Amino acid sequence: MLGARCVPAVMIDLYRLSIFFAICGVEPDVIFSILGSLISIVAVIASIYYNRKQLEKSNERHESLLEKQEDVLKANHEWNRRQLAITELISNRYHLNESIKKLNESINYREQKGVYSLEEIHLALCGQKDHENHPPLTEDGKEIKHHIFAILNHYEYFSVGIKNKIFSEKVIKDSIRGALIKANRVFREYIVHLRTPKHSNNKKLFIEIEELAEKWINEDKENLSSKESKKTA
Repeated sequence: MLGARCVPAVMIDLYRLSIFFAICGVEPDVIFSILGSLISIVAVIASIYYNRKQLEKSNERHESLLEKQEDVLKANHEWNRRQLAITELISNRYHLNESIKKLNESINYREQKGVYSLEEIHLALCGQKDHENHPPLTEDGKEIKHHIFAILNHYEYFSVGIKNKIFSEKVIKDSIRGALIKANRVFREYIVHLRTPKHSNNKKLFIEIEELAEKWINEDKENLSSKESKKTA
């Protein structure tokens, strides 16, 4: 009795099954073989399911890591764009101020609000208002033209940099928004004149300044309209 009590229950169950299937005419070895195969299949399925779950978790961790790395790269890139914009603004400020000073002395640039007419520009460059016959530039006119182009090239440089995502637009806009818009406005007629076949025959001449100035003006209008709408709401 003591020995019988020590027999594991699973062995008793297997013994009962062997007797049952023997009565049914099925060999116990065959039954055990089938059961073993079923257990193996279940184990394989469980293993596949487990490995799939582990793979999904691994992919999720990998994607999360890639997203974090991408965020870091974007942040670093934006920081570099801001720093480059600040550096270029500072390094070009002296030459810009020199040109503004010269134009202020010759055509009162600092106080100019509206558009310079072609007659005004040609009077400053050639000593006469005739712009149809292309009179030669005076010595003072050559210097004035040099400084006009220096100012326009300065703002074109930053406009191109913003368009190609080299500079931070926010930094540039916060720094020179008004000055860039003014340069585009006061020299508008002269720029259009320079694009004609008699001059550069280049319809894209200083086009980046024009497009950026218009973009900023439209943004300012939209922001103002949005603020007024909130006040009346």
